[in-house]
Amino acid sequence: MLFKFKLDRLNAKLSKRIYLSFSDHSQEFRDRLLQIICLLGVFLIGCLTNVRFITFFIQQSIDGVKFFQPSPEKYLILSIELSLYTSLLITSPFIAISILCYFLPAFIPRERKAIISLFVISAFLFLAGIIYANKILIPTTLTFFLSYTKELLEPLWSFEDYSRLSLILYLSAVLTFQIPIFQLILSFLGIASSRNYFQLSKYVLLGSTIIGAFLTPSTDPITQTILASAIILIYALGTGIVLLLEKIAILR
Repeated sequence: MLFKFKLDRLNAKLSKRIYLSFSDHSQEFRDRLLQIICLLGVFLIGCLTNVRFITFFIQQSIDGVKFFQPSPEKYLILSIELSLYTSLLITSPFIAISILCYFLPAFIPRERKAIISLFVISAFLFLAGIIYANKILIPTTLTFFLSYTKELLEPLWSFEDYSRLSLILYLSAVLTFQIPIFQLILSFLGIASSRNYFQLSKYVLLGSTIIGAFLTPSTDPITQTILASAIILIYALGTGIVLLLEKIAILR
């Protein structure tokens, strides 16, 4: 009931025509920016105090490897970077919600529903990308590297290089899983349809290989193939969603 009450109150606010001056918009923008900065600062402090947990979380993607730091101050600098990236990752949903709330009153009800739907789908795809990178992409990539030098070299890796490789793979997976959002946006704007997406499939097969090679920091074929396969599957998922929406006449 409480959620329903708040939702009804939000809908009542959005249904009213409220005109704000430029100074009012500027003040709201400053307030939201200050809230984001404060929230980011709180999460940054929290990540700095729990940086050991972040380090253990990154290390759990691979077993049988020892990590080293090339100089005494390297891990201190790296821990600050890891805390900053982690706090940005945690804060990103709140930043997106704040931006959404700032621009949402400018749209008509039908557009608001579409934007909110896209936001919800994007959030699920964001989480799916994180899980995919953590459970499939990163372990498979690291296992390939480890098996390639097995019985030849001692697996002693620089933690700085390892963490940055993991970060790039996380970012690549997250960006890959946002492909359906761009497909839906183009469909809502009337720029493309499911038929266009089907016609572009052969180019996507080629482009996914190029994008996979560009987004992955390593040159091994395993990582590039895994990411390229994910791009193809996610593109097919986005095309299927657009086709389904066209069938029920939402995009018409």
